[in-house]
Amino acid sequence: MINITKGNSNTFIATLSERLVDYDLSAASGLTYYFKIVNELTQTEFNFSLVDSSPAYFRYNQFTLEEIDFNFTTGQYSYSGFADSSYTQLLETGMFIVSGGTNTTNSIYW
Repeated sequence: MINITKGNSNTFIATLSERLVDYDLSAASGLTYYFKIVNELTQTEFNFSLVDSSPAYFRYNQFTLEEIDFNFTTGQYSYSGFADSSYTQLLETGMFIVSGGTNTTNSIYW
């Protein structure tokens, strides 16, 4: 589970590069990955790309998400990470929890 704090610059780790071989792709420094984030309560969807800043990109991927750019509602989100901008080469799925701030209308937690 990835924790995102509202109004902050959030760094998180994923393992997207492990599945690149499934699409005959290889890991490299500074690759761009594409994310689809869906609010579990409202089904609001956000699509965006982030550049991998990991010093060990062949083992893990490190991303910085500026939450203020999206103004997420606090609560639970599912995410999918992709290798392509058409969102067809799925690499990873998981959960985001957005916390902090005063916007607390979404409060589903497992």
